[in-house]
Amino acid sequence: MSLVDIKRADRRLIMLRALAEEPDYSLSDIVLRGLLAEFGHDVALDAVRADLDWLAGRELVTLGEAGSAVVATITARGVDVSAGRILIEGVRRPRPGE
Repeated sequence: MSLVDIKRADRRLIMLRALAEEPDYSLSDIVLRGLLAEFGHDVALDAVRADLDWLAGRELVTLGEAGSAVVATITARGVDVSAGRILIEGVRRPRPGE
């Protein structure tokens, strides 16, 4: 696995975990981008949207629109992945106690 793949998998887990912690299980791509920067992943909005599209393609999130923003909502399957109950190649597995 390349460094780019490792970073991408980490970003995806961070996004899923953030969504799972929200009361309505949803966040915009803009908020997710800011959150990722807090975790050391200062990436373009296009990269966040590409990751969200990837997650949606695996039925881990659903995507909607609010103006010019993309809003992601985690699915039950996505919650399972965020907790490490289901392993998906391309999403980092959470470490014990994480």
